[in-house]
Amino acid sequence: MNKQTKKFLTENAIFIVAGLAALLLVIYYTGLLGTQNNDIDDVQVNDVDVTLEDGSQVDTDPEIVVTDPVTNATDVVSNTPATRPVPVAGDDLAYTTTDTGLQYRAISTQEGRQVSPTTTDTVEVYYHGTLEDGTVFDSAYERNESIRFGLNQVIRGWTEGLQYMQEGDVYEFSIPAELAYGEQGRPGIPGGATLNFVVELVDVVGK
Repeated sequence: MNKQTKKFLTENAIFIVAGLAALLLVIYYTGLLGTQNNDIDDVQVNDVDVTLEDGSQVDTDPEIVVTDPVTNATDVVSNTPATRPVPVAGDDLAYTTTDTGLQYRAISTQEGRQVSPTTTDTVEVYYHGTLEDGTVFDSAYERNESIRFGLNQVIRGWTEGLQYMQEGDVYEFSIPAELAYGEQGRPGIPGGATLNFVVELVDVVGK
């Protein structure tokens, strides 16, 4: 060992020893953790953004990437909930028309508690809304997410129609424009449009 090497080791001994100790600690704990967790998959969540034409981004449901610790193979699992099937009325099921022009028919009814909402109640529902040509403009069924709202906070056709229902019932409504969004319409709904809804009354909250 030459003089320069000895001088370097002497002057830097404390740093060399400290570095070796830190390295040994890292190796020890990495091995220890790996041994304890070798039966657990590595899970990584990736946000998936969609860029619109105007340059803005919409954050969609994230992807979950699962890595097998043995084979190192990866699998992508979507976090999007499954679609809830939309009930369909039979062709021979006639509508009842009320004095206001609302049309409704019962796709299915539930036996048991006979609970109907009033205008001051909060309800929980699934719904599927379409235009007369079948275009879907909104659907809690497709999102598989029920929604709650006050029955006096929605369009008049809903306020009237849901009062004919009981918990667990599924009805179909045909709502004329004057009981919906009138001649002004709204985004996705033309002015003067008749709206069709399939509605499942899940709960009359608090009753």
